[in-house]
Amino acid sequence: MKLKSFNIRNYKSIQDTGDVQLCRGRIATLAGQNESGKSSILEAVRDFEELNFSEDSIPFGSEQSTQEINCVFELEKTDGDFWEQFESSLAESLKVSHEQAGDFLDTSKIKKAIKEFGVSESMDRDKKQFSISVNKDICQIINASVLEKETTTEVQKEDGTTETKTEKQRIIDLSDKNVEIADTLLANTPKIVLFNDFCDLLPDKFSIADLKTKNTEAKGYTAVKNFEKIAKADFVKLYEMDDLNRDATEEKHNETISVDFTKVWKQRIHADNKIKIAYKFEKRESEENSFVLFYVETKDKQKIRPRMRSKGLIWFLSFWMELMASGADNKLIILADEPGLYLHIRAQEDILAVFEELAKQGHQIIYSTHSPNLIETNHLERINLVINDQTKGTIVESITTSKIDSKNKQDALQPIANAIGFSVSDLALTNKKNVLLEGVSDYFYYMGMRKLLQQNSHYSMIPGIGVRKQNTLISFCLGYGLDWVAIFDDDATRGKDSQKKFQEIKDELFDGDDQEAQKKLYITKGISSVENMFTLSDAKLVDDGLQSKFDVAATIGEKRKVVFSKSFYEKIENGEIAKSKLSKTAIDNFTKVFEWIETQLSL
Repeated sequence: MKLKSFNIRNYKSIQDTGDVQLCRGRIATLAGQNESGKSSILEAVRDFEELNFSEDSIPFGSEQSTQEINCVFELEKTDGDFWEQFESSLAESLKVSHEQAGDFLDTSKIKKAIKEFGVSESMDRDKKQFSISVNKDICQIINASVLEKETTTEVQKEDGTTETKTEKQRIIDLSDKNVEIADTLLANTPKIVLFNDFCDLLPDKFSIADLKTKNTEAKGYTAVKNFEKIAKADFVKLYEMDDLNRDATEEKHNETISVDFTKVWKQRIHADNKIKIAYKFEKRESEENSFVLFYVETKDKQKIRPRMRSKGLIWFLSFWMELMASGADNKLIILADEPGLYLHIRAQEDILAVFEELAKQGHQIIYSTHSPNLIETNHLERINLVINDQTKGTIVESITTSKIDSKNKQDALQPIANAIGFSVSDLALTNKKNVLLEGVSDYFYYMGMRKLLQQNSHYSMIPGIGVRKQNTLISFCLGYGLDWVAIFDDDATRGKDSQKKFQEIKDELFDGDDQEAQKKLYITKGISSVENMFTLSDAKLVDDGLQSKFDVAATIGEKRKVVFSKSFYEKIENGEIAKSKLSKTAIDNFTKVFEWIETQLSL
């Protein structure tokens, strides 16, 4: 199950986010500048989980007394027994006896009718009243699925004899049980957890007495318990062992957690990333004076206490432990607020690797960032921009929509622009081979067609911010010794930007040598825009209501082109568009470009 969308009203800087649609995958990014409202969004979703809006969430000076959060959850194939669990939980809540009534819902009927559901929570500050509800249509479907039970009664006739009558009656009436249904639905959704910058850091040492008494107020308690869970250790029991047995067990635990951590921590210290995370006991005459000691051991066997290592390493270790420990038992919706603030640029990529691993395990991750290093250029579809507008407050929009056009939007777009074209964080150090594209719509089409045509994926697609920025992208590739090629539209029939830029790059980099330039620069001859690589029938796979104009690009329209290309990509991702549905024209056009790319990049 995933959180598909949410709507937040009257919460801190938020007036009304509108319906924020998250991407179809399991990772979503909220990108925006500081003070844009990213943290407020995550805190609101956290408050939704806790069924309680924090007191400091009331917008200053707001005339509205009601705060509201609505979350829509989407059921997946792996949620096959969700409605059976819901039925069992609802029966317990309503005290429906299964022994007397048997199963009381036709869950197969519900499964066919309900693929997603929304739960709303609201707080009326004037009345100090909290309420929870679910869409009425959902309640009606569930109520209509209540089974009937045969009841037998003895009826006395006028002649003194009795007659047995059998009637069917609904087991229970759920028409007035909206709150109970909403509570039960919410209880069976994935738990939502928020991680932010006050993640409990692993201490240098921790008292055995505090462990025995479960002193949650002791500094580092949560991190120590996370260490125990991941290493499969019990420090209190280990403390009570004799020294020889405990030493052997310690080594096993230390090896377990160190191997797991090294898989995600890729940063090198003295040319080696093999860091041993370990503990040992310091036993004294009393539990109060006995401790578990924690240390980090490097390749040269030097043991260093956590507080003496970089804050980035210890923060990453503690954050990783908390994520792993929290997600060990059940599927989660993980909210991460500005992860990796203390980390080096390259170490921030390790955070992304952890998120990918969690997503593979079935968790959903929603994280906020204003760092281009946490923007994945291969997954622009994951991004929602968070913008603080002077009149509308905090709003959220996809990078492909245009609800608002302002300096704030430009600021929110900057980390994305950096990540996809102007930052050393991505281009300079990781991607050895790159295909430079004119814009975001080109990116979505080429990514989708690469997957559909099963083309080589050992290179990155890098979308620019229009063709005029192509030389900047090329400069980064040249400056950092990366292999690259660039794709240009043949815009002779419309604007001249692509041809002008091609000529400019040819003159600057290849001294006007057309033959040498064509080894790196490709023009789609006779095709004025990426949309015209397709036919109208291809475009109708995305929108069958298109009305034909003189070419596909004009049919789609300039204002709609990025949204349309994203929809095309998503339909390929979820299997709605297959290669067999595409025209031969589109297949031939893209195959020709991909073959050129592979040849020039020596793939």
